[in-house]
Amino acid sequence: MSRPALAGTPVCSDFDYHPPMASLPNLGAGFRALAEQAAEPMAVWQDGRIVFANAALAKGLGHATAASLEGISFGAFIETHARAGEAAPPPWLTEGTLEGETRLRRLDGAQRIMSWRTSPLLFEGAAARALFLRDVTDEVGAREAQRRSEENFRAIIERSPLAVCVSQGDHVVYVNRALLEYLGYDTESGMRGPTLAELSDELIDPIDRPRMRNTFRALFEALAGPGPLATRAVRTDDVRLRSRADGALRFCDIHGIVISHDGKPALVTFLHDQTERHANADRIRLADRMSSLGTLAAGIAHEINNPLTYVMGNVELVAERAAAGEVPDGAGITAQLDAVRTGLERIRKTVRALKTFSRGDEETLGAVDVVPVLDSCIDIAESQLRHRGRIVREYASVPKVVGNDARLAQVFLNLLVNAAQALDESRAAQNRVVVRVAVEGARVTVEVLDNGCGIAPEHLPQVFDPFFTTKPVGVGTGLGLFVCHGIVEALGGEIVVDSPSGRGTSVRVRLPTASPGAETAPPPSVATSARRARILVVDDEPMVRQLARTILARDSHVDVASNGVEALDRLRASESYDLVLCDLMMPEMSGAELCRLLELERPDLARRVVFMSGGAVSDSLDSYLEQSARPRFDKPFTPSELRAFVRRQLDELDARALAPHALG
Repeated sequence: MSRPALAGTPVCSDFDYHPPMASLPNLGAGFRALAEQAAEPMAVWQDGRIVFANAALAKGLGHATAASLEGISFGAFIETHARAGEAAPPPWLTEGTLEGETRLRRLDGAQRIMSWRTSPLLFEGAAARALFLRDVTDEVGAREAQRRSEENFRAIIERSPLAVCVSQGDHVVYVNRALLEYLGYDTESGMRGPTLAELSDELIDPIDRPRMRNTFRALFEALAGPGPLATRAVRTDDVRLRSRADGALRFCDIHGIVISHDGKPALVTFLHDQTERHANADRIRLADRMSSLGTLAAGIAHEINNPLTYVMGNVELVAERAAAGEVPDGAGITAQLDAVRTGLERIRKTVRALKTFSRGDEETLGAVDVVPVLDSCIDIAESQLRHRGRIVREYASVPKVVGNDARLAQVFLNLLVNAAQALDESRAAQNRVVVRVAVEGARVTVEVLDNGCGIAPEHLPQVFDPFFTTKPVGVGTGLGLFVCHGIVEALGGEIVVDSPSGRGTSVRVRLPTASPGAETAPPPSVATSARRARILVVDDEPMVRQLARTILARDSHVDVASNGVEALDRLRASESYDLVLCDLMMPEMSGAELCRLLELERPDLARRVVFMSGGAVSDSLDSYLEQSARPRFDKPFTPSELRAFVRRQLDELDARALAPHALG
């Protein structure tokens, strides 16, 4: 039984308690010799005085010999060796066997902490009490130092800007303030309720959940498995999280380590915020992209102006003949319209290539066919390549790769522009740029090979360094290959540059192939209904609005609205439509704002909204498109393309409507 230090009976000079004599151990004459050799201090009290003390006690309290302690009364002992100002002495003369901890003062004034135990016995035939002491000053000091260390460590973790979480089993047992703020929780209790799997599903972007679980699987097995705990650590970089407070996308590196916490295995997780680093990387990519567009601007204008010239010319000729009352012959008007159609198709091809290059959904990864992306980049770079040499396409049949159209377009366009700028214009007839696509094991390789000036051997190790360039001032920023390297590595691929001296340059981009599950499955086949659908077209461009109405009126009843506000008034008036074809960028109310209001007021109609876009999308609309995953139809379009898109959307909506009945 433990007692508070120095708490017990008042100071007394007589010892009046006498237990039954037969029940006590009787120490014989050999006791003194044995006790004298003991390393631990001890004494015997009898009638309130010390009748025996060993050498260890005398040494511990600063006495020259044990004899100087024998005969001292309890009161005198306490007066000499108890702490100054102590309210009550230890209950060493109290009945029964007791133990505790107290402070004693040596004769030189030094304070020592003693663990004590006292019990009754017979000493030389008379009742007495034995006192055993053990100096625990160093142990107590070590415990106190450990306690302070633990408190300091906890304070450091609690105040650290690094987000920290401790979990045991499948639940969180501790989180610091930085983690709560980072993930958008008000209190720690909000994270202690759900399981780790539930927290993962709530916070981690679906793209990264499988990667996180695979990486941390070994640590979770270490937590649950038997046997000694081995220190293990893992790390997963660039994990996408959604803040619980505002849904904002964050990037972080997540480190996990298995330790012992309160005697049990625990997983400690550290989150390093990398959102700003990603933002900086985006800015660098944008700077490189703008540099590329600046380099190509004149050529792109040339690619558009040439077909635009004969489009405008032929349209004006037809208009002049019509104004003069001439009746154009069928062959003549057909030829002119064919020229207009050809020119518009060239313009559309150039614009679509630019849209691929400038898409904003750079974080969305999926299965990408590299060939169309390459062709778009060649179309954009054609103005740089045409007068310098010949471009040769060598495409093998390859599977899709893991990537993103816009990111890959930035890589390929950079490589094409670099290849074009390496060619000597005076040797245009001999120059060529070869673009190869091939399969190498589980990877697809895209190679851009030129027979230009090449790269000096001493410069090859630096080609991926930021701002390193061998081009003249004003021609290159030195960001191109640096950005390409970052994009390709982030996609799990590699980029290799080879340049034999004086024999051109080869750049190979190796990308992992997409798994079969990443391929987009075709929508379920549904028999096309013969009914006339009701469609609402919402667009602030009168000519586009009227064109869509004219195209779709053949098969459907079509109403139009000039903006989101007018469309909302129509829909609030309880009008029902099979499909709402809505422009994204409109004044007063965007397509996304209209859709958000419908989700609250008319969820049945909100499910039937699909978007049209001319390509210019703001950051907020881009974020909404990513989250809503609604179908999107790009302008410009032909009548057949619009009719096919609308019919496909109607069929898919009908399939969803039939699905519950099919299950029943």
